[in-house]
Amino acid sequence: MFDLAEQLEFTATSEDGRVLDALAHAKRHQSARGEYITAVDEEGSNSFGTRTQIGTGWNAYTFTGVTDLNADTYPDVIARDTSGALWLYPGNGSDGFGTRSQIGTGWNAYTFAGIGDFNGDGNPDVIAREDATGILWLYPRTATAFNTRQQTGSSW
Repeated sequence: MFDLAEQLEFTATSEDGRVLDALAHAKRHQSARGEYITAVDEEGSNSFGTRTQIGTGWNAYTFTGVTDLNADTYPDVIARDTSGALWLYPGNGSDGFGTRSQIGTGWNAYTFAGIGDFNGDGNPDVIAREDATGILWLYPRTATAFNTRQQTGSSW
Protein backbone atom coordinates (compact mmCIF):
# COMPACT_ATOMS: atom_id res chain seq x y z
CA MET A 1 0.00 0.00 0.00
CA PHE A 2 1.38 3.41 -0.96
CA ASP A 3 1.83 5.62 2.05
CA LEU A 4 1.32 9.29 1.19
CA ALA A 5 3.61 11.72 2.97
CA GLU A 6 1.97 14.25 5.26
CA GLN A 7 2.79 17.12 2.91
CA LEU A 8 3.99 17.51 -0.66
CA GLU A 9 5.56 20.71 -1.93
CA PHE A 10 5.84 21.74 -5.56
CA THR A 11 6.47 24.78 -7.69
CA ALA A 12 4.22 25.09 -10.73
CA THR A 13 5.29 26.77 -13.95
CA SER A 14 2.89 28.39 -16.40
CA GLU A 15 2.96 27.76 -20.17
CA ASP A 16 4.95 30.95 -20.75
CA GLY A 17 7.63 29.84 -18.30
CA ARG A 18 6.68 32.02 -15.33
CA VAL A 19 7.03 30.32 -11.98
CA LEU A 20 3.75 30.43 -10.11
CA ASP A 21 5.35 29.70 -6.73
CA ALA A 22 2.42 27.56 -5.67
CA LEU A 23 3.13 25.73 -2.46
CA ALA A 24 0.66 22.90 -2.12
CA HIS A 25 -0.06 20.71 0.85
CA ALA A 26 -1.59 17.38 -0.03
CA LYS A 27 -3.70 15.71 2.62
CA ARG A 28 -5.00 12.16 2.54
CA HIS A 29 -8.62 11.58 3.44
CA GLN A 30 -10.79 8.52 3.94
CA SER A 31 -14.37 8.36 2.71
CA ALA A 32 -16.95 5.74 1.86
CA ARG A 33 -15.59 5.83 -1.72
CA GLY A 34 -11.99 5.16 -0.64
CA GLU A 35 -8.96 7.36 -0.23
CA TYR A 36 -8.64 10.67 -1.99
CA ILE A 37 -6.22 13.58 -1.95
CA THR A 38 -6.93 17.28 -1.74
CA ALA A 39 -4.48 20.06 -2.40
CA VAL A 40 -4.53 23.55 -0.94
CA ASP A 41 -2.46 26.64 -1.62
CA GLU A 42 -0.55 28.69 0.96
CA GLU A 43 -3.73 30.46 2.07
CA GLY A 44 -5.49 27.15 2.68
CA SER A 45 -7.86 27.33 -0.27
CA ASN A 46 -8.43 24.67 -2.90
CA SER A 47 -5.89 25.54 -5.58
CA PHE A 48 -7.56 23.41 -8.23
CA GLY A 49 -11.09 24.83 -8.11
CA THR A 50 -14.22 22.70 -8.14
CA ARG A 51 -13.69 19.12 -9.28
CA THR A 52 -15.47 17.91 -12.39
CA GLN A 53 -16.34 14.28 -13.05
CA ILE A 54 -15.13 13.29 -16.50
CA GLY A 55 -16.00 9.62 -16.56
CA THR A 56 -17.03 6.48 -14.73
CA GLY A 57 -15.84 2.89 -14.65
CA TRP A 58 -12.16 3.75 -14.27
CA ASN A 59 -11.71 1.09 -11.57
CA ALA A 60 -11.29 -1.45 -14.41
CA TYR A 61 -8.08 0.29 -15.53
CA THR A 62 -4.52 0.82 -14.39
CA PHE A 63 -3.40 4.31 -15.25
CA THR A 64 -0.20 4.57 -17.22
CA GLY A 65 0.00 8.32 -17.36
CA VAL A 66 -1.19 11.59 -18.79
CA THR A 67 0.57 13.21 -21.73
CA ASP A 68 -0.24 14.70 -25.11
CA LEU A 69 0.31 11.43 -26.96
CA ASN A 70 -1.55 12.41 -30.14
CA ALA A 71 0.09 15.88 -30.42
CA ASP A 72 -3.17 17.87 -30.49
CA THR A 73 -2.11 20.06 -27.50
CA TYR A 74 -4.65 18.43 -25.14
CA PRO A 75 -3.61 16.04 -22.34
CA ASP A 76 -4.53 12.43 -23.04
CA VAL A 77 -4.97 9.54 -20.61
CA ILE A 78 -3.20 6.25 -21.27
CA ALA A 79 -4.63 3.29 -19.35
CA ARG A 80 -4.38 -0.52 -19.33
CA ASP A 81 -7.48 -2.67 -18.97
CA THR A 82 -7.65 -6.01 -17.14
CA SER A 83 -6.93 -7.98 -20.34
CA GLY A 84 -3.65 -6.11 -20.88
CA ALA A 85 -4.86 -3.85 -23.69
CA LEU A 86 -3.37 -0.35 -23.65
CA TRP A 87 -5.83 2.44 -24.48
CA LEU A 88 -5.45 6.07 -25.47
CA TYR A 89 -8.24 8.34 -24.25
CA PRO A 90 -7.64 11.57 -26.17
CA GLY A 91 -8.43 14.72 -24.24
CA ASN A 92 -10.89 16.98 -26.01
CA GLY A 93 -10.06 20.26 -24.28
CA SER A 94 -13.55 20.44 -22.76
CA ASP A 95 -13.36 18.33 -19.58
CA GLY A 96 -13.72 15.05 -21.41
CA PHE A 97 -12.36 12.63 -23.97
CA GLY A 98 -12.76 11.76 -27.61
CA THR A 99 -13.19 8.18 -28.81
CA ARG A 100 -10.67 5.83 -27.25
CA SER A 101 -8.27 3.84 -29.41
CA GLN A 102 -6.27 0.75 -28.60
CA ILE A 103 -2.52 1.38 -28.80
CA GLY A 104 -1.14 -1.90 -27.50
CA THR A 105 -1.74 -5.43 -26.20
CA GLY A 106 0.03 -7.72 -23.73
CA TRP A 107 0.77 -5.04 -21.14
CA ASN A 108 -0.35 -7.23 -18.17
CA ALA A 109 3.24 -8.35 -17.74
CA TYR A 110 4.48 -4.83 -16.98
CA THR A 111 4.52 -2.22 -14.25
CA PHE A 112 4.58 1.27 -15.70
CA ALA A 113 7.39 3.53 -14.55
CA GLY A 114 6.56 6.67 -16.48
CA ILE A 115 5.72 8.55 -19.64
CA GLY A 116 7.91 11.29 -21.05
CA ASP A 117 10.32 12.15 -23.83
CA PHE A 118 13.11 9.91 -22.57
CA ASN A 119 15.07 9.74 -25.84
CA GLY A 120 14.87 13.45 -26.74
CA ASP A 121 13.02 13.09 -30.06
CA GLY A 122 10.06 15.27 -29.05
CA ASN A 123 7.61 12.37 -28.66
CA PRO A 124 6.35 10.89 -25.37
CA ASP A 125 7.80 7.44 -24.65
CA VAL A 126 6.84 4.79 -22.09
CA ILE A 127 9.17 3.16 -19.58
CA ALA A 128 7.94 -0.09 -18.03
CA ARG A 129 9.35 -2.93 -15.95
CA GLU A 130 8.78 -6.48 -17.12
CA ASP A 131 7.60 -8.02 -13.85
CA ALA A 132 8.80 -11.59 -14.45
CA THR A 133 12.38 -10.60 -15.34
CA GLY A 134 12.94 -7.22 -13.69
CA ILE A 135 14.07 -5.77 -17.02
CA LEU A 136 13.34 -2.08 -17.55
CA TRP A 137 12.21 -1.31 -21.09
CA LEU A 138 11.96 1.95 -23.03
CA TYR A 139 9.12 1.93 -25.54
CA PRO A 140 10.03 4.85 -27.83
CA ARG A 141 7.16 6.45 -29.69
CA THR A 142 6.97 8.25 -33.00
CA ALA A 143 4.15 10.67 -33.67
CA THR A 144 1.80 7.75 -34.38
CA ALA A 145 3.14 4.43 -33.00
CA PHE A 146 5.57 2.71 -30.66
CA ASN A 147 8.94 1.66 -32.09
CA THR A 148 10.93 -1.43 -31.08
CA ARG A 149 11.48 -1.53 -27.33
CA GLN A 150 14.96 -0.99 -25.93
CA GLN A 151 16.32 -2.46 -22.70
CA THR A 152 17.41 0.31 -20.35
CA GLY A 153 18.07 -1.62 -17.15
CA SER A 154 17.91 -4.93 -15.28
CA SER A 155 17.16 -6.10 -11.74
CA TRP A 156 14.39 -3.57 -11.25
